[in-house]
Amino acid sequence: MSNELPPGLVIDKENQKLTIPFGPIALTVTFEEWDEFVEKIDDIDAILAVHLQTNAYQCEACGAVNTAGSEMESACVSTRASNKAI
Repeated sequence: MSNELPPGLVIDKENQKLTIPFGPIALTVTFEEWDEFVEKIDDIDAILAVHLQTNAYQCEACGAVNTAGSEMESACVSTRASNKAI
């Protein structure tokens, strides 16, 4: 694992603050607030992972791929029992 800091990151030990650049804006967090900030980001990441995940299914017989799952049966009626998650 690299210990290299991201470009523009400022660690101000005197004032106990981190300044993290994100494009045209910069986020400043105190050392005291850091753990709470990371927890919130982890929560947001978990929520996004659940909501942005796409379930895809592929018909073993014809190879058709469907991201809705339930529509696969109507798209490929002859293989209702053979649909598998990919």
